[in-house]
Amino acid sequence: AQQEARAALERFKKAHGSEEHEDVPRVMSLLGQILHAQGDKAEALKAHQSAVRLRRVIFGEDHCEVAASLSNIADVLRDMQQLSAARKSLEEALAMQEYHWGLEHEYVAKTAVKLGRVLEALELHEEARPHLKRARDIFDKVFGKDDARATGCMHDANGTKRVAAVSSQHVHHDDEALGAGHLRLSSDSESHQPGRPLLQ
Repeated sequence: AQQEARAALERFKKAHGSEEHEDVPRVMSLLGQILHAQGDKAEALKAHQSAVRLRRVIFGEDHCEVAASLSNIADVLRDMQQLSAARKSLEEALAMQEYHWGLEHEYVAKTAVKLGRVLEALELHEEARPHLKRARDIFDKVFGKDDARATGCMHDANGTKRVAAVSSQHVHHDDEALGAGHLRLSSDSESHQPGRPLLQ
């Protein structure tokens, strides 16, 4: 999966003639998730930092895709025990998501859980509690009170769990639709917008 993602990244750069096309940071993000799942935290962090840098250039400073990359960065930083840096990244991501999705969106709740867990790890339990309560309240509204999915979301605070099975199925050749050497991306991203398959 890592080799295919790297190959896809080079194809996109060549096809678009620049890194500053929205497909490039999406593949970088996928590569970062793969590297993280494989345990290569340092390289995963580099990939996600490259993705967020490009997304800021392409979409602007406060775009939801920037928030998605910041959340990915926080996942890696948390695993590296760089908790204060993870907190800062999540706080920035949460503010962007609240702006784009509203205060009671599922994606906002997922980031609130991550932030709460990081604050707990920092032994800032009083600060963690309102974030976790807020997230639980949102999940109860989205899924229904005491729904197993809400409980699962509360426990799945680290993004590596949902990318542990990342594989080449996320990157598909689509030569007929896009021309030889192009790729089509598909994923259930938190930065997803209707009609636009993309990767977090």
